[in-house]
Amino acid sequence: MVSDVIAGLAQQNIGDCLINLSFLKDGMEISNYSVGGSVGLSADWRSTENPGAYLNAFGLETAPIAYDGLSIKLEAPEHDWQKCALKSETIMPILIEKEQNNGSAQAVVDRDGNIFLHDLAISVVKGATLAVFFDTNVGFVNSHEYAFNASLSNTRSLALHRSYFAGFAQALSIYLQTQNDFENIIIYQALSDKEAAEMSSLQDFKVMHRASDIQDPAVKKQIIDALGKFSNDFEGGQIGAYSKKESEIKRLLQDVSPVHFLMFGPSGLDQSQVCDVNTRADTEQNLTIFDVWPGPILEYMLESEKVTAGEQYFYQCNDSRNLFGLKVGLGADEDDIGQTMSAYLKKALE
Repeated sequence: MVSDVIAGLAQQNIGDCLINLSFLKDGMEISNYSVGGSVGLSADWRSTENPGAYLNAFGLETAPIAYDGLSIKLEAPEHDWQKCALKSETIMPILIEKEQNNGSAQAVVDRDGNIFLHDLAISVVKGATLAVFFDTNVGFVNSHEYAFNASLSNTRSLALHRSYFAGFAQALSIYLQTQNDFENIIIYQALSDKEAAEMSSLQDFKVMHRASDIQDPAVKKQIIDALGKFSNDFEGGQIGAYSKKESEIKRLLQDVSPVHFLMFGPSGLDQSQVCDVNTRADTEQNLTIFDVWPGPILEYMLESEKVTAGEQYFYQCNDSRNLFGLKVGLGADEDDIGQTMSAYLKKALE
């Protein structure tokens, strides 16, 4: 029912429920009864028990309209911010003054020219979800293809490992302060080899934090606090392989779409794979990866002109706008990474 949709949308975002509207007579579209683009589905708040929805005649280019004998065709256009969805285009007969209680979709016009919708099969599009993966593992002893692998034996590399991930957490906090594209977030962290063995987990990661309605200041603060706690508690030098995400990505795409995936940390992939879109993901447009590369891999990528240098320690794969690599800079600290990456996040996730 339309009333369910109105309740789900709430007053503050009802304007994001946009509907394409056209008029039909005998199954044919009537061009002189055109609509100025899309019109908003408005809420009728006069009835608290059964709030309906209506299309206001002021949205029409020509008024008044002789509605008698016409049908109305509705379609939900695809926009990133769209909050309403129709399974298919919907054609509804227009009735004058009186609704027929037969359970079928219909539009009723009142004396003021407002079109009230009844039994319209419309659903609420859930807000987009940002799925973030902290790939904190550095491989195993002598896994030199992993950045920060030296942290297993070198205190300087250990400090760098901490700084890069604290910087990523800082960048994510900065981004979340002002973003308006996502309403939900799930933050994962890779399981260490020891944790995976103890948990007998089929997954290679754990959920660090999960939240909905992240535009709410109180919820936003909880997320930022969780990221701050991670930064303070993360010890670095986490032994384990790169986390496998295929099954979780598939599940999220089915259950919480639309979703954008954001990954940060050393993949341990070789020079032929780190910028290969087919290796990294099949859904490149919904995926942003910030890998961290050991020196030899970065040198090869530069010599073979597969990457372009960006700001500070950042490099972008030439064949993808969403695949990046960071070099391990011995002088890098948390703020170097955090401040620079926050700008990259804003651009990549917009």
